[in-house]
Amino acid sequence: MIDKRLLDFAEEVMRVTSQVCGVTRAELVLRLKKQPTRLILPRYIGWKILYTKTVHFRDRNGNRVMSYARIGQIYGGFCHATVIYGIKQCSIAIGEYERIPYDAAWKLPYDMVIDELTPAISKIALDGEVFFTHDENSYRKAGKFLYDIGEFAACRGTRTDVIDKANLMLERYKL
Repeated sequence: MIDKRLLDFAEEVMRVTSQVCGVTRAELVLRLKKQPTRLILPRYIGWKILYTKTVHFRDRNGNRVMSYARIGQIYGGFCHATVIYGIKQCSIAIGEYERIPYDAAWKLPYDMVIDELTPAISKIALDGEVFFTHDENSYRKAGKFLYDIGEFAACRGTRTDVIDKANLMLERYKL
């Protein structure tokens, strides 16, 4: 059974991505034989945000609560392989890989969604008991933490990336 906080966060992600990308929430979960191209961007962005921002929620066995399969179920029954593919494509398009330039058509909506979701991301982070929240002070502390543990490349980047990497590193040591 999935936690109500995670379902509320998933609903908020769907609401914001549909609003920023100009589609309805119903269209995001619609399954058709031939998917309209305009639904790819908001779905993939939503999947990426759900997967990366809920990394700290684990069940008693240490498994992720918001798995690829769970995200696919929430978005209308997509299989885990489709979700993995979508997250990978979004990561490439927003420029997470140094040697591949970002695509502005993806980067701008992704950044807009992240900016609008920052309060919800901070709340879900606090609910999940992460150490670094998504504010400017935590960004500086997260960067210093990463530098101190020798993750020099991870110290530079967007606020969201640095904070997520620092929380991920802390999560590794916690298990």
